[in-house]
Amino acid sequence: MNWYKIAQYADEPPEWDFPEAEHDYNPSWDYAQVIPDEKLKAITEEVMNDINNNLMPQIGMGKAKTAYIEDADGALAKYVHGTQPYPVFVIDLESIRRGAEKYGVDIGGQIEATLIHELGHAIQEWMGLEMDEDEAESFAEHYHYYRELKKFWE
Repeated sequence: MNWYKIAQYADEPPEWDFPEAEHDYNPSWDYAQVIPDEKLKAITEEVMNDINNNLMPQIGMGKAKTAYIEDADGALAKYVHGTQPYPVFVIDLESIRRGAEKYGVDIGGQIEATLIHELGHAIQEWMGLEMDEDEAESFAEHYHYYRELKKFWE
């Protein structure tokens, strides 16, 4: 099954509209963006709506946005440093799909855990904390299981 179609463009990058942000970062400057599978994109958008409508107001940050990429340098996703308090995440949905199939886990839960983990890194940078993988993972797991924030930054 063809899960991705490479975004086709000559000199123009894919449209990136993020007027809420206080930065002008465009993921196409650093990453090859793709057009994701519609089902995976819908799941990701649902997760991002939850993050933006439920988590971000509690944290005190602005809206977050996701770009779909082909490869996150071996990671499933990345927080783009310097974009907080309006964080940009890049996500490789194909890698997440393969991992979910390999381990027999729910892809929606994996997309959520991945994006909330990256949100943890955005919070770490915003608060001037060291980047800590364990802390970001614990933050994501706690939200996934309890549906509440674990405020490691207070």
